[in-house]
Amino acid sequence: MYGEQLRRTLADLWRKHYSELLCAAEERATKKLKEKELEFGNTMRRNAKLEQQVAQFRMEAQVWKAQVENLEEKTWSLRASLHEAKLRGGSTDEVRELGCAGCKEAHQEEAAESSFVDPDRVDPVRLECKACEKRVATVMMWPCRHVCVCVRCDAVSKTCPVCLFPKTTSVEVCLPCGTK
Repeated sequence: MYGEQLRRTLADLWRKHYSELLCAAEERATKKLKEKELEFGNTMRRNAKLEQQVAQFRMEAQVWKAQVENLEEKTWSLRASLHEAKLRGGSTDEVRELGCAGCKEAHQEEAAESSFVDPDRVDPVRLECKACEKRVATVMMWPCRHVCVCVRCDAVSKTCPVCLFPKTTSVEVCLPCGTK
């Protein structure tokens, strides 16, 4: 009889202990679930903000693209005006006022010489940097398209040393092997 009572007491203690462990595990699981739900909510809010930023950046990109297209249109218009002024025999001041980058034909001869090496030519084209006159000019200025400076001088140049037109960007070009 004493053994039976001991077994019941142990069974009751075991059920009580099991119930307490189960409650503690449920509380921990509930707490973790709430933390994960909070984390998920924060992630969703961040995601929504990032999506808004992406949409805003897309809109800004479209605005910038429209501005670039507008500036390209103005550039071609200025080039046409400069060409027309040159054909009319306009004064040097009038031509300079329109800018060196305004005339496509004015650059064709120089661009052809700076980027083409005639295989029959004895002396290769010499492209000295117009700024330092020490290194090979391998950088093309934009929008005037003069290949006139080396990489080091390009880093500090704000205008083209040939035509003094403001540089908007520049590109390093690959020169043919015979070019010095």
